Amino acid sequence: KQSYQRRVRGFSPEMKFLLFCALFAAASATSYTIFTHTSNVKHAETDNIYLKMLLEGSDSSVWTGYFDNPDHDDFIRGAQDKFVFTGLKEIGDIHCIRLEVGADDWWMFDRIIVYSNTHTFPAVFENRSGKGLSSDKGEGPKVMRLCLHDDGELLLTNEHSKLKLNSVIVRKCLYNNCTGWNQQKNCLSGDISKRSANK
Repeated sequence: KQSYQRRVRGFSPEMKFLLFCALFAAASATSYTIFTHTSNVKHAETDNIYLKMLLEGSDSSVWTGYFDNPDHDDFIRGAQDKFVFTGLKEIGDIHCIRLEVGADDWWMFDRIIVYSNTHTFPAVFENRSGKGLSSDKGEGPKVMRLCLHDDGELLLTNEHSKLKLNSVIVRKCLYNNCTGWNQQKNCLSGDISKRSANK
């Protein structure tokens, strides 16, 4: 400790300021854990897609790196993959994600779930468009943007379709009530039925 203090006292004011900024940035950096669920349809898998994501929040936005787990075969048909991105800036409540691919292979996903270490509940985005991603226009869109609206609904958009779903219900099912996806769907269906009956 004394050795560290002597080293700090020996720094110039400019160096001390830079050190403080670096420590503050490290302490305030946010990590995002993102789960991708590859569809179980034929040819949904890929090993060459170069996927990255823009996270859009209430305060700011930030790009992830490329989705790749070293020495692991990602995006297998029917599989869930986990990707962790650390040291990114805090963007507030997550409202939208923008998926962008850089290879002409085709990847079909069912849903993407985004957690951050600064928020309790995940942001859940489902792909109900029936379209996969590819940089080859003949196979699918290169970019897809999915958003949670301020009114609490989930808007999934691309050039082909739009669908709204109550995101609060989805988050509750994922976080509190259900473990497997089949249970989540049953939970979701039950909550939507109750919501419709109360109208």
